[in-house]
Amino acid sequence: MTAKMIDMPSGARDIIDALMSRGFEAYAVGGCVRDSLMGRVPHDWDVCTSARPCDVRDALGARYPIIPTGEKYGTLTVSADGETFEVTTFRGDGAYSDGRRPDSVTFSDNLADDLSRRDFTMNAVAYNPRLGLADPFGGAEDIRRRVIRTVGAPRARLAEDALRIMRACRFASELGFSLDPDTAAAVKALAPTLANVAAERISAELIKLLMGSHVEHVLNAHREVLFAAVPPLAALDCLEQNRHHFLDAYRHTARVVAASPPVPEVRMAALLHDVGKAACRTVGADGDVHFYGHAEISAETADALFAKELRFSGDFRKRVLLLIRHHNAEIAETGANVKRWLARLGEPAFRQLLDLNAADAAGHADMARERREAKTERLRLLLDVVIASKDCFSLQSLDINGHDLIAAGHEPGPQMGRLLRALLSAVIDGKCDNEKSALLRYSTQI
Repeated sequence: MTAKMIDMPSGARDIIDALMSRGFEAYAVGGCVRDSLMGRVPHDWDVCTSARPCDVRDALGARYPIIPTGEKYGTLTVSADGETFEVTTFRGDGAYSDGRRPDSVTFSDNLADDLSRRDFTMNAVAYNPRLGLADPFGGAEDIRRRVIRTVGAPRARLAEDALRIMRACRFASELGFSLDPDTAAAVKALAPTLANVAAERISAELIKLLMGSHVEHVLNAHREVLFAAVPPLAALDCLEQNRHHFLDAYRHTARVVAASPPVPEVRMAALLHDVGKAACRTVGADGDVHFYGHAEISAETADALFAKELRFSGDFRKRVLLLIRHHNAEIAETGANVKRWLARLGEPAFRQLLDLNAADAAGHADMARERREAKTERLRLLLDVVIASKDCFSLQSLDINGHDLIAAGHEPGPQMGRLLRALLSAVIDGKCDNEKSALLRYSTQI
């Protein structure tokens, strides 16, 4: 794709035109240009300019709302035509003593100075509708070759901010690019420095990496990065499994992640579903390998990981841990049992559990895989029948509530919840109809 084919949103074009009319240089820059060159639709458009923040305000403030999101570093956020655009002054960065942000920035009139501070050549590209593509570091050729290469010496560029190690792998997962040999060597050597990066930043990049369509290759090719970011995974590397598997525990994990639907909590659960296996591996008298209780141990290991190395919302953690804890459960193929699981998990979580089970099957040997996949499909069909028939499987769908039971003479208190759950079980088991009078009669027998 040539630069002249880049189609910019009207807001970005207006901002560039307004700045150029004042005598300043201005370009779309970074990921939006990279994605455009790849034929992808960019999610965000950033603009870089020789104008200082005060000049940006003068040129745009009368027409568009401006938010000083990072004015100290030369960045203003401009709202134009229903979209927001970050507009940043050309700059050079000082030292990164905190391993995250430059200690100082120096504004520049030179686009090359600004592009030279960026992480990878594919992101060090800029575009102006009148002037065309600016590409001093060969980013367009690297995009064509599908290669991730640092701007400048790899070790120096990655050492400035160790999160760039994760970003390199994340881009490889998202775009299907490979790391050039020197960049790959630096990523491997510097992976331990991820321990110095804030857990929130690691977590955000890890989710993006896991959601990539090329995630299995990246997990296998750059496992040192994953071991640094998610330490319990290291124990799975080369961990021999049993006759039901054809991959070691780590490569099995990579396969399961890739086979999972691209839903954050499901892919995170897939990544961590077996992290407890090394701690409970045993060899039976028959010589076969066993991992008794590994689901619960994996959930405990993941919970400890979330408390220390990774940071996610409490609700996200809860959903991931629930999937890990139940991923190896034997689910009987009956309508009543499906209703019990629905009562325990709710429909969305139960569907995600079946998705994880199907992905887990993809990492098994042929016979085990076929058996597990067939069972999961039968459970999905049973689930659909239960949902379509509007059967009762939750306290909310019971034709009775606590007020009804109190009115009938039952004592209020903690026992009321136990009674309602017992009535729900009776309905699920077919011992009582989900009808108020029948439930009241049955409640006297409990």
